[in-house]
Amino acid sequence: MVAIAGGNLYYQNEGDPEFTEVSASFSETAQVSFSPYIIGGNPALYIADGTLYRWDGTTVEEVSGAPAATQVQVYKKRMFALDGSTTVYWSRVDDPTDWASPNGGQSNVEVYDSDPLTALGVTGSSLLLAKKNTIARFTGTSAQNIRVDQNTEGVSPNVGSITPWMIPMDEALFFISDRGPFIATESGVQPVGMKVEPIFDAAELGRFDEASLVFNRYRREVVCHLPGAGAYAFDTRTGGWYGEWEYSGQFGVASSCRYELDDGKESILLGGDDGYVREGDSRDGSARDDRLADGSRGVPVEMELYFDNVFFGDPSAVKLMNGANQHFGLDLGNAGRPQIVVESDLAGDTSSQQVVSGGPGVKQYAVNFGGYGRRMSVWVKDNSGEVIRLHGWTLSARVSGRNL
Repeated sequence: MVAIAGGNLYYQNEGDPEFTEVSASFSETAQVSFSPYIIGGNPALYIADGTLYRWDGTTVEEVSGAPAATQVQVYKKRMFALDGSTTVYWSRVDDPTDWASPNGGQSNVEVYDSDPLTALGVTGSSLLLAKKNTIARFTGTSAQNIRVDQNTEGVSPNVGSITPWMIPMDEALFFISDRGPFIATESGVQPVGMKVEPIFDAAELGRFDEASLVFNRYRREVVCHLPGAGAYAFDTRTGGWYGEWEYSGQFGVASSCRYELDDGKESILLGGDDGYVREGDSRDGSARDDRLADGSRGVPVEMELYFDNVFFGDPSAVKLMNGANQHFGLDLGNAGRPQIVVESDLAGDTSSQQVVSGGPGVKQYAVNFGGYGRRMSVWVKDNSGEVIRLHGWTLSARVSGRNL
């Protein structure tokens, strides 16, 4: 685990109780971009913050002759860099310390405008180069076949990234434009944020360069930490969104990354603006916020899950809830005890029922809701400190003597 704080580098090897400090001269304000690179079995970490550095596990040294890199990305054995201008730079094959021509090179990416490049990411066989309103495509491996497809030949002539991050996820890249969240492939872009448009529209657009995005591979979700707007997650399987997540302790997320656990499975890490590094997921069935590293203490996370209104096929008819044949498919772990609530639009009629875990695994829990109304609102609340999973639910009602 590697972190930058106060201009110095800190690392923690597996099993180490504390971080080890390495004296360095990193920026204390700039966003930092990391890129690991292994040459001949020797791993090194390249770090860009307006200057390109190399850390070999012992010492940090500036890469002489490199561009003033703010972002770096490995693509087809070369390292690529952005420096806040319209230019993309690339190094020699298998040597991120050599950027000079003819082994290295650079290209001016003019895509309808002279705006600077904001982000880069690899998907398929291409390197995508984003500005705030456009995305170009870089292909090729040598001076003879390197090509930058721009304008109408590029990926998008009118949608780009307003953050420094294009996050790899399920054979595509997730990014945020001034129109909200999108995913990009080699062939084009697709909006995925229709359900959260009001949230992104209301966020502070001028601070989106402070946003932090990370793909949680285990959950298959992209977690977006937005400055001034909280955290929201995009489920890459269903296309759904959930949030806002609130963290106890009133800390902001300055950075985030994927993290491999001791068992080889993945989680995510959050770098807080209070100087702490936190694991951003729970793999042991515990939904407790701000736990210590040994698993002790912490505050149970209160979950509130709201569904769309239920009309039972006829929004105008008054329905009578039928207590028979109602159940929720839930995995409540060892101790989950959610409260399930059904509220009617007529006279605020509300029914609630608490479900208590019958042990780990998906089980069908019977419920019995009464009441009547034209539309029903359904939500689930839980503060047991247990991770619970909903796998579906069935409610029934009657109208004019018919079961719905």
